[in-house]
Amino acid sequence: MGLVVETERLILVPLSEELWLKLQAVKNEDGEWPSEDVAKIIPDYIEKLKENPRVLGWGIWLTLDKNDYSVVGDIGFDGVPNELGEIKIGFGIVPSKRRQGYGFEAVKSMIDFILNKGYINKITAKCDKWNIASIRILEKAGMRNTGCDEKYFYYEITQ
Repeated sequence: MGLVVETERLILVPLSEELWLKLQAVKNEDGEWPSEDVAKIIPDYIEKLKENPRVLGWGIWLTLDKNDYSVVGDIGFDGVPNELGEIKIGFGIVPSKRRQGYGFEAVKSMIDFILNKGYINKITAKCDKWNIASIRILEKAGMRNTGCDEKYFYYEITQ
């Protein structure tokens, strides 16, 4: 997996242990990244990377602004694809960068990137029912609503 995705305004790179250590050293002064949810999973993700470096690219990716390399958000997967070539995607944008098109730009570019690998057949996502902005991003990026439960809408896009 070539491990950089570039768009017009963004650079997406997988979070490595080395990059995580650098980010901790400079800490996001505004405290916007990582979100509470992402902060909870980073330690386990870094441990998985230490155990198996091939996990890099199948977890957390940073979404960086091309102009100043500031962290705009994160995007990523819940692990390696399953035996059917399916993988789940998730994303988040820091509050100060929302409503500027970064979420769509990151999601669309990552979907295109991963589907072009040839061995991913389906990308799925779930979204809180109240999160109208994320729902719009997923739908605009080509994902189709496949149902819901009390809390979430579910989406997918296939090869």
